[in-house]
Amino acid sequence: MDDISGENTTTDPTQEFQYLRRNRAKSSHPYRNISIKDGFEEVRWRYPESAALGEMHVVDGTPFTGDITRAIPSRAGYKYPQRINHDGYYVVGQTCEQVWYESMTEYVALMQIEHSMSVASIASQPCCCLLRGEMAHYPDYAVRTAGGIIVIDVRDMHFTTLRDIAKFNRTGNLCKQLGWGYAVIEPLFGYERHNLVWLAGYRHWYAAPDADLAGRIIKLAADPTALMDLARELDANLGWRHLPAIFHLMFKRVLSYDGSRPLDDDTLIWKA
Repeated sequence: MDDISGENTTTDPTQEFQYLRRNRAKSSHPYRNISIKDGFEEVRWRYPESAALGEMHVVDGTPFTGDITRAIPSRAGYKYPQRINHDGYYVVGQTCEQVWYESMTEYVALMQIEHSMSVASIASQPCCCLLRGEMAHYPDYAVRTAGGIIVIDVRDMHFTTLRDIAKFNRTGNLCKQLGWGYAVIEPLFGYERHNLVWLAGYRHWYAAPDADLAGRIIKLAADPTALMDLARELDANLGWRHLPAIFHLMFKRVLSYDGSRPLDDDTLIWKA
């Protein structure tokens, strides 16, 4: 993925949370009965203020002038008895947006996205890509970064069919024509997932250190230092109170650590 950032960019604490409207899509495939014309693939989406038919861009070489990260969810999640996946909303620490996710795998993927990118805005299920061969695909996310738009799918490749791979390849080609990046995120497992979920709890501005404390932490982490030793160097008696600030900097990739091992008091931390 492009635009990997270790910058300590923190949302302004005075910024209000942006409460997005609920996913109002009525169907899991609202563009089922629409076919492309003259062999040109299409992108269809809706903004909050769009008319009923929404927006359309024909991929014929003309530039895309909209902002796909402003789109509302294009489709609803599948509903069936004894469904084991759970949907909900993830609050993006960098922008205070609430972003809809369809499953816990997508929920953790949002943490992966925010952990690895500088996010300016993000949309869930942002559009429908109408592809050649009577094929349609709804990407999971569209992210605006400093480097441009990146369209993202979340998929465990162990449960991916050849048809899915064909959709991903065609979607990637369509994104390339529009000047967008494209990536498929695979889910994390084991300690990497557990550690990321823990650190993501400290992603918001209220866990961020001020400039003075951040500078002290980074200076002390110039060489690999155990987590609690670092905290105690900041305050010999109440070192634990600085752990949220350290975790915040770890999530923001200002500080590095070995994510494949358990995160504990002896975890080595160093300046990224």
